[in-house]
Amino acid sequence: MARTKEQILESIITSKDSFAALAGLNSTSFTAVWRKWASVIASVIYYFEEQLDLYKNEIVYITATSVVGRADWYVQKAYEFQFGDDLAVIDGVIRYAAKDPTKLIIKRAAYAKDNLNNTLLKVATTDSGGNIVALDNDPTNNQMQAFTDYINNLMFAGSYIRIESANTDYLKLFATIYFDPLLFADEVKTKVIAAIKNYLATLPFDAVVKRNAIIDAIQKVEGVEDVELTTLEVRTNTGVFAAMQRIYTPVAGYIQIDPAYDLVNHITLTAN
Repeated sequence: MARTKEQILESIITSKDSFAALAGLNSTSFTAVWRKWASVIASVIYYFEEQLDLYKNEIVYITATSVVGRADWYVQKAYEFQFGDDLAVIDGVIRYAAKDPTKLIIKRAAYAKDNLNNTLLKVATTDSGGNIVALDNDPTNNQMQAFTDYINNLMFAGSYIRIESANTDYLKLFATIYFDPLLFADEVKTKVIAAIKNYLATLPFDAVVKRNAIIDAIQKVEGVEDVELTTLEVRTNTGVFAAMQRIYTPVAGYIQIDPAYDLVNHITLTAN
């Protein structure tokens, strides 16, 4: 990082003071010739160090954004996918002729390794209500096929990327909430439900769900004094429920409460 001009000037003066032959340059006047020369040299060095910083930043940027086929690069490219547009080779680079934010349908993307150590790219979009959903496979509006073709066009020779966009995993949660009897039970219950749904909705894409984190979210609600999760089960979109252990990674990359087991009917409040 470039030093300030004042720091450089101070180092020049300190260096000058270490030479006995320059002891005669001792005027404290800012208009002294030797001080003027020192200031000029400090300005030149300051400008040079600034240019070095700019050059370093440019090199770092080029390195960070270069096409090297890393898994995280494919995630970046997933977010750049424009549904309905064709890629073109422009100046030797495969890209879109023009950017169109209205066509950016990939709202969640993450990568992992599958059992064969291949890159697994998980993606999802959102519906009109802002809910995370899988890409559409409808033959007349096939978002999944278009996105797959897009990645195949960008894919490095000899590599293989498996793409998944699945419907949500589901959580079944029954709980007994012990609360402060000075508060209204219905209000506490409403806030508890909101806290659980907010925890699930704000999880990073493809992050793990944690049993203790759910409990923590509930306990942060005003009036909650204790929590007992009587049932906590998970399933994939088409699977069957199984008891959730300490953590669970949603296969789809995201999870929500199963509407068949709405929290309103399965959270019980008991005055503590």
